[in-house]
Amino acid sequence: MSDKKKILVIDDDEDICIFVQNILSNDFHVDFVQSGKEGIEKLKTKSYDLILLDIMMPEMNGYEVCEKIKEEVGNVLIIFLSAKDTVADMILGFKKGAARYVTKPINSKELIHEIKTTLKIP
Repeated sequence: MSDKKKILVIDDDEDICIFVQNILSNDFHVDFVQSGKEGIEKLKTKSYDLILLDIMMPEMNGYEVCEKIKEEVGNVLIIFLSAKDTVADMILGFKKGAARYVTKPINSKELIHEIKTTLKIP
């Protein structure tokens, strides 16, 4: 059995999901879903060490998904991964319960650093 930390990516853009999975797959076990509802359901059946969560998605935005996860699943580490890059967006993300906030376009080194910092991996 692998000792890799498990990460769930919730993003409606499949290309982003695959890109993130590719850059993280050497260090982490990565699954992805393409809607907030799928993400919440997945979290009810499988545990993850960290969630990478997009904000701008149809049906439920990332802020709503974050609140639902906190209500229904419990305290899971969440990093918002979003093109929304204003200070107000970031503050709202932190108020909703995010540990970190990374903006798109994704810088792979920054993302890996933020994940390792959040998970307290040296």
